[in-house]
Amino acid sequence: MPKHPLEKLLLEHCPQGVEFVELGEVCSLLNGYSFKKSDYVEKSNTLLIRMGNIRPNGGFNPEHKPIYLPDSFLEKYKNYALSDGDILIAMSGNNVGMTSLIKNIKGRKLLLNQRVAKPHNLSPNIHVPFLYYVLITQRVKKYIQSLSDAAAQPNLSTASILALKIPLPPLIIQEKIVTILDCFTELSAELSARKKQYSYYLNALLDFGTPTSPRLGRHALLKESFKVEWVELGTIGEFVRGSGLTKADLHPDNPNGELVGAIHYGEIHTFYNVHTSKTKSFITQELAKKLKPVYCGNLVIVGVSENPADVCKAVAYLGQETIYIGGDTFALRHQQNPKYLAYLFQTQAFKDFKLKYTCGAKVSRLNLQDLKTFLIPLPPLALQEKIVEILDQFNALTTDLQQGLPAEIEAREKQYTHYLNALLDFGVATGGGGGKP
Repeated sequence: MPKHPLEKLLLEHCPQGVEFVELGEVCSLLNGYSFKKSDYVEKSNTLLIRMGNIRPNGGFNPEHKPIYLPDSFLEKYKNYALSDGDILIAMSGNNVGMTSLIKNIKGRKLLLNQRVAKPHNLSPNIHVPFLYYVLITQRVKKYIQSLSDAAAQPNLSTASILALKIPLPPLIIQEKIVTILDCFTELSAELSARKKQYSYYLNALLDFGTPTSPRLGRHALLKESFKVEWVELGTIGEFVRGSGLTKADLHPDNPNGELVGAIHYGEIHTFYNVHTSKTKSFITQELAKKLKPVYCGNLVIVGVSENPADVCKAVAYLGQETIYIGGDTFALRHQQNPKYLAYLFQTQAFKDFKLKYTCGAKVSRLNLQDLKTFLIPLPPLALQEKIVEILDQFNALTTDLQQGLPAEIEAREKQYTHYLNALLDFGVATGGGGGKP
């Protein structure tokens, strides 16, 4: 077995190995109360916490499809009141086994519903956040899965949960593990917040009102006066439809300089971001004669996807060399700022437009004639340039190729998952305990 990340600390504080105990030895389990629909009220300060409030990956959202109870119930059913630091376990349904740790409820009044349980009367020998992390490890998930798989309707019994074997290292080790894992959790949250910030500024900077109520005067973020014209996308230039070009035609490099650049529609989904000056792949000059060319400043748009959300992803081509496109791809030749247009294709307005017009079951498509009708705001080129300059800075920070936040978030989440399971792996519980690291 690999060495435990805290091996030295373990050897110092528990040289005989970490003890395993049944969960029922360190706490009891309180199931929620069976509130009736007739108890519900339209609005109050007291929320009923159900299985649906336990979100994936340890999340907790008390406002998810909220149900309110009379405020007087908080005293009447005070044994079922929840507070910061409580652990919740979904005991049945699609969320069976999901676990959350309540944090920052900020004065909300919460009552526990049936089929959701919380550990209570905890022993002083167990640190609550440590127990939470134990309950979301892969080992415990597999245990819970084995219990719920045995029944047609997934259900967990109180007895089966309390019989779960958990490691119980000394408190100093529990606290050290929690400190490490909390750092990963906070970092992932910060990275996700930065990604949301980029999305906010993207839509805010490109918000010029609507065609029927255009926003005149000073932009809320740019703080300068402008005049915006609303036009259909099809009126700003010429759309060129690609054809041909398979994956088999592509070469990964061009060592002798005899090949020419090409963009395959699949690469727009998997490789390219908002803009590019170089291509990932190359084709022969002979094949290029049969394909449609793309010039510097053209917008390359993919016409198909496996889902509506990814249809019509756009890439601004900024390279000096002529490149080529194949089927299921369009090139838009225009006189606007190419990156400004590419950013417009990421806005919520365009996402809403796509959902309205995309068709197809297994493969999603957006008809070119429909795409041409998308209304876009066209501020002066100088203002387009300023917007692009700001968004480029966010884009470089967040999503530039594989080096921005998506990759960083994924790496941190993998790192967190690895350390979560590694730090809480103290061997296998046999009988009443044992299991050396």
